[in-house]
Amino acid sequence: HHIIPARISEENRELVKKIGAQTYKALGCVGISRIDFIVDNKKGPMVIEVNTSPGMTEASLFPDSARAVGITVAELFSKVLELGLTANRN
Repeated sequence: HHIIPARISEENRELVKKIGAQTYKALGCVGISRIDFIVDNKKGPMVIEVNTSPGMTEASLFPDSARAVGITVAELFSKVLELGLTANRN
């Protein structure tokens, strides 16, 4: 059971976006990844895992997150394929 969007404050949501982007860049990630967080009431958001090969089944979190922002699984797969085909051309 995935809760999307997470039940966190807008301030923590913005921090998660910022820290997630910084983590992705710092680790040299390419293409898709899923960065998991835990949000502590005192310490705020903390990265707990970077998954560079997230699950892509109908029940997986990555496609579920895409659906939550209006992207169908078919559209997501097309975008992933497009990224893969153009990644080496840049």
